[in-house]
Amino acid sequence: RARFARGRHALASPMARDDGVGASTSPAPDEPDDSFEFVPAPTVAALDACRYERWHSIPELAKHAYGSVTVRLPPEYVRYLLEDGLHLAADSEAMPARVAPQLDERLTSAFTEEDERDDDATATATARGASDDENENVADATDSFAALKAKYGQSDSGEEDETDDDDDDDDNDASKKKIRSFPDVDDAIRAGIAHLGGRATPKLTWSAPKDAVWMATGNTTMCRNPGEVLLLLKASDAVAFDLTEAYDCCADVTDAHKARLTKDVALHLREWRDVRPALEFRLFVLNGDLVAACQRDCSNFYPFLLDQKASLEETLVLFWQDTVSVTFANASPDCDGSYVLDVYVTSKRNVKIVDFNHWGGGTLPLMFTWAELEAKTLPRTSGIERVSNESGFVHDAFEFRVVETQGHIRPGAQLGVPFDMVDASPGGALAEFAERQRQAQEKASSSWEG
Repeated sequence: RARFARGRHALASPMARDDGVGASTSPAPDEPDDSFEFVPAPTVAALDACRYERWHSIPELAKHAYGSVTVRLPPEYVRYLLEDGLHLAADSEAMPARVAPQLDERLTSAFTEEDERDDDATATATARGASDDENENVADATDSFAALKAKYGQSDSGEEDETDDDDDDDDNDASKKKIRSFPDVDDAIRAGIAHLGGRATPKLTWSAPKDAVWMATGNTTMCRNPGEVLLLLKASDAVAFDLTEAYDCCADVTDAHKARLTKDVALHLREWRDVRPALEFRLFVLNGDLVAACQRDCSNFYPFLLDQKASLEETLVLFWQDTVSVTFANASPDCDGSYVLDVYVTSKRNVKIVDFNHWGGGTLPLMFTWAELEAKTLPRTSGIERVSNESGFVHDAFEFRVVETQGHIRPGAQLGVPFDMVDASPGGALAEFAERQRQAQEKASSSWEG
């Protein structure tokens, strides 16, 4: 059974902490009101401790995560990811193959033998009452289908077509100059995807390009080739954030820290699994103790979670105590025992590590607030004797939250598309999305093996 620590006292106000750790990222008002949102500020070292490459290099943790392959990105590839605009070659693997029909195929589809016979009859009737000058024009109209193809099918020799081609070339010159190729990186990515079974999902230092799935043909982060990987990385604001602003939330950030975000950048290709969002959970660890947990997809209601809540809670707690708590604390002392863990529970009750996140900053508390979470600890200046700070204990105020009714769902991370791409008509994109969400919930409920 889970080991629960007792004798903890809730902190009356998170603002009472005066040691600098957990300070708000914004100046604290004299009298905090409902409009003030408290967000702890992590250190740069704590953020670095949660890099994917850092924690995935710990064997005891990596064996509980899905397989991955790391590809080092050269500086020119990183610079290209940060350039404005998105330009793909016409033969890019990221997009479906485009088949342009030849002109003779278009003519064949436009003119049938029946059309030709009708045209011949009309032309003959017209020719009988026409003058000699008119007959010459009618002869042109009565040309055979083969003659029409011979006359109009050679667009290459037409001056008008040549002019159009020149205009197209001029219009595309700028785009062609921005299309870049990175054969060495592409080869490494292709080999990595093949090693992972032919399908992978990309991740940069901390973030995955989930916000760019609207660009992908399958509306997921699953990639089968380097072109699809580049498309997601180039279109993702989350990836750009990793490379430019990731340290902005840190209390001790300097210009030197910001400058290293684009140095020695690694792309992590993770084994693709079609996971059910209903079974992803977020665990909150403060000062070495597990203080809270909740479902990660808090923007949906999954009725079966209510029936499975108690057993899921025990599964999550025991996994953290037996597998993560001591291992991560020893390997990542810079986190000061405070971090956020994302996991996935399979239908066979195996727990897979998805990611580690820093405490506070850009990490979302989802179904909690940071003030609630920070309150589950003792003030260091209170003089109250704490129970041993040994890792592996669960706070006596630990709470596991799931969405309990349809009306209690909370807004999740908003991963959007350009506004002009939204189709709100009946049977349009929004209606289709809502239907997919409903089907996903039904599938998650019916496929759960208790």
